Amino acid sequence: MIREFELFSHWLFVSFAPGSIPRSKYNALKSIHGISGQCFHLLANIEALVLEQMVVDWSRVNFLTSELIAAIRILVDQLQAIHPVEFMDAQEWLSKISFYTNLATDRLVLEGTPPFLYSLASQENRPPSLQKLPHCLCTSKKLQGFITTPALFQYFVEANDLRHSLNAILQTLDITSLPSLRKCQQQSQELITAGSLPQSIVNDLEVTAFDLAGHGEKIDVWTFVGNSKHWQPVAVQHQIMPADIFITWKNAVAGKYTPYALGHRLSQALTDEEEGVLVYVVPSNAPKPDCFVPQNMKADIDPKKLHQRLAQVLPLVTDLHVFQAEGEPLRPEHCRSLHDLVCLCLEQGLAGIFAFAGQPSRGLAGIKQIRLEVPVIINSFNLGGGLFPSAAEKTTISLDDIRSVPAWSFLQGLVNPTVLWPGLKNEEETSPPHYSSYAIVDQFFAHCTLRLGSNLYTVECCCDDDQSKYVHFRFKGSGHLPENLIRRHILAQILEEEGFTVKVCGDYLDAVRCAKMDVYLQRSLVCLGLLVAWIHSTPLASMLAMGEKHGLKTFRTIRKKALLPSL
Repeated sequence: MIREFELFSHWLFVSFAPGSIPRSKYNALKSIHGISGQCFHLLANIEALVLEQMVVDWSRVNFLTSELIAAIRILVDQLQAIHPVEFMDAQEWLSKISFYTNLATDRLVLEGTPPFLYSLASQENRPPSLQKLPHCLCTSKKLQGFITTPALFQYFVEANDLRHSLNAILQTLDITSLPSLRKCQQQSQELITAGSLPQSIVNDLEVTAFDLAGHGEKIDVWTFVGNSKHWQPVAVQHQIMPADIFITWKNAVAGKYTPYALGHRLSQALTDEEEGVLVYVVPSNAPKPDCFVPQNMKADIDPKKLHQRLAQVLPLVTDLHVFQAEGEPLRPEHCRSLHDLVCLCLEQGLAGIFAFAGQPSRGLAGIKQIRLEVPVIINSFNLGGGLFPSAAEKTTISLDDIRSVPAWSFLQGLVNPTVLWPGLKNEEETSPPHYSSYAIVDQFFAHCTLRLGSNLYTVECCCDDDQSKYVHFRFKGSGHLPENLIRRHILAQILEEEGFTVKVCGDYLDAVRCAKMDVYLQRSLVCLGLLVAWIHSTPLASMLAMGEKHGLKTFRTIRKKALLPSL
């Protein structure tokens, strides 16, 4: 469980001057802050599928993207509460991106239309789903028996409204865990066993089975999964009474969810709806198909095809296209992905509150612009005691004006000369400043949100003796390439060395350190500032070239030069 920030336990509505901001706008910002955190976590879970080479059921991808779209709709509503006119078209852009995302994630569903039964003795009017029969049936000299077509199982799922329940089971599947596979098999079988079909279809099934078996004979029932290109045998039931054909058929189609069948399907990157299941019924005394049916086996999993499918989705979901040009106002028409829209709502929500409350007519003198020795400009909100009296008449302040203990400590690390920022090789060269950064401070509390390029850094600290003391750091990158994974590993190991409890997922990191002594918290904050500066100043290509081991060594050297010996 990811820990939430405690910003709005300090940044209360009464922190604003009376009449400076409507309560509705404050509530909207509070909602944006919380929901954007949920969105970043959902984005990280989608990135992790590629970064960590995971193999999941496609229903997991659909679930994550659907949850993300639903959360962003709320974000956009809250953004429009802050900017009623300026972002009227944000919902239209969300609808457009959502449409193309759903187009990329949705897959064709097999039709549940008759014929449901097909005799192998007949070579005419073969259903489209049976244009290619299982190979072992085609090579048999004398074809006997009948097949229940994939359409029958699809109709069974629709008639019993099982799709949502099946997807709920599949989206939690851990393909690497045999207990998880067994649980999925058991739950799916229970759903299917409890299902029913119209009596007319059951009667047709029973009559056909009795006609096939003859007087007093029994039948064998084979299960194949796949599609019109390839069928794989996954289960067989021998010596079945024809009167039991319906319950046997339900057991047969449940073979679609055995560990082997699941692994086989996921290796083909097929959704559950795309993969058909056909049941072959043959007299027990007839020649047996030359098929190998795996028993209690897991299929070898190849993630390649799944990740090829994901590659069509990620540009619309996790890729970040905005913040490519510094200082460019962020607008809905710049957004090309769901990640872009999350950043739009968070950035413009904060910007709107600061701009609205900071107007001279609102009587709020606590909003200042912090300019540093590095190309970062931070818009700050003083909750009281966060700035020295010398800052009272200033609109632009420096590090020397900051009284907030945690904010000063973090910024000391950020501007430490040990790390050379891009564009600061000599005094004449400067990089464009970063404007999407905000801080809310008092003497013993600080919450800083820094947007540096395509990366988002959030640092929060409370060192008040009357409250629990902690440092909370969160990093959200924007990629799913190998270099992003190396950067995340380096970040995690450095923070663990500093005493943080670290959680990672995709290109996302959350770290918390609790301590009773201020000196440890201040040291951690300086280290965080130094780390943010180093990550920002080191290109991803350089990070990939140096590798995890050398990257750790490089930062430890920088930390040592900055007079921060390892604990």
